[in-house]
Amino acid sequence: VRYVRLAPPHAIRLISGLEGSTYRTTAEKYKKIIEKLGVKVEILPSGGSYDNLHLLANPSFMADVAFVQGGLTDGVDISNLVSLGTVFVQPLMVYYRGSEPIDMLAQLRGKRLAVGPEGSGTHALTMKLLKANDIDEKSATLLELTGEEAAKALEAGEVDAAFLAGDSATPKLQRRLRETPGIALMN
Repeated sequence: VRYVRLAPPHAIRLISGLEGSTYRTTAEKYKKIIEKLGVKVEILPSGGSYDNLHLLANPSFMADVAFVQGGLTDGVDISNLVSLGTVFVQPLMVYYRGSEPIDMLAQLRGKRLAVGPEGSGTHALTMKLLKANDIDEKSATLLELTGEEAAKALEAGEVDAAFLAGDSATPKLQRRLRETPGIALMN
């Protein structure tokens, strides 16, 4: 009995995200629900989905649950992890500047691209998509900008396209970009 945990835990550690992020807000909601059931919840901040996966997969980092964007497991030993299900969908949006329509990622070769910060799900997914289209740091300028800073750079003409997902794509920011002349959402 000493070595087997038969009863549910009395406390869990949940890896969320940055303060104010969707992951953090969702973690706070889950904390209220779970603690009503008598289980203490400690919320741990992180740099985003990619960090969450690496922390959860690391056996020396003591955590029980994390929010992770799908499709980020390449090169990560997830043999000891189990998915509990989908909480919400996070679309990836590509806004671009220019008069010609862009309908293929390959058209972004040679451009300045805001790809999200390292450690974020946006960055990880964007890098996979760019690699599949033969785009890397040699064939494009990749800038770790996200959200508001990426939008401002796009509006100012400092980047040619911005990849936005999750917290970096707030409804207010999306509306602003759609209403900005010369900026379009990639189909």
